Amino acid sequence: MRLPFARRRLPPVPDLERPTRIEGLLRRAAEEHQSIVIYDRATGVYAYWYLLLRSEEELARASRSGRPLSYLFLWADSARHVPLLASGLKRTVRISDLAAYAGHGRFVTLLPDTPGAGARVVLARIRHVTGDVFSSAVASCPEDGATFDELQRAGHSRREWPVRTREQVPARVAA
Repeated sequence: MRLPFARRRLPPVPDLERPTRIEGLLRRAAEEHQSIVIYDRATGVYAYWYLLLRSEEELARASRSGRPLSYLFLWADSARHVPLLASGLKRTVRISDLAAYAGHGRFVTLLPDTPGAGARVVLARIRHVTGDVFSSAVASCPEDGATFDELQRAGHSRREWPVRTREQVPARVAA
């Protein structure tokens, strides 16, 4: 008895050195997925979970080497200022710094090898680019804490509000 598929020729084996169209599509999809996962879609800065992951690594490195590490905590005054603040952060911080969007108008920026005074200089640069559209705080390791939670508490307790003149404060609408 002969099997019906015995006479069929098998298709040639594809060249394994050259990627197929499907492999190329899968590779591009994986690359896009990586960027979507690491970056926040709305702002273009890093996602908050990625900052938390990198914070553990950078805090451990700072404690081993004794180098300074600072965080900037920024709060946008309103939702319309979030894109402005995100673009200001992207234009101002170094490649080694990590700016992340934490949601609800909050940004956290990790500044490795930067003491508190240097973080205040970065803050002044951001304020120069964006204007006074946010409140801010600076926390440095090891002065203010050794863990991210300690540094975040220190930053939140030192939140500085922008100084505005009477003309800059929006008028309230009577209900």
